[in-house]
Amino acid sequence: MSKVTDMMFDLINKARSRDDSYISALDAVLEKHNSTALDLLDGDDLATFLSQLHHDVSNLKAMLRAIYIEWDRLQMDGYKGGTYCKSH
Repeated sequence: MSKVTDMMFDLINKARSRDDSYISALDAVLEKHNSTALDLLDGDDLATFLSQLHHDVSNLKAMLRAIYIEWDRLQMDGYKGGTYCKSH
């Protein structure tokens, strides 16, 4: 499972820059985890893991979509790298 952290940062950066390829990149993350699970697990353990994986990826997709939509607004409203600096 090498480079997963890099893949996650890539997802965020693509969503922030409004690059629609974040969706296919997320599919690649899902496939990487799915294929590893198929190699390592079986039976109920596999079913439980895959169910949770799909749930987590669905939540991640929603968060990335929100980043995609809202990043420009956050920048215009004064969000600066972890600090919110809205002027009144």
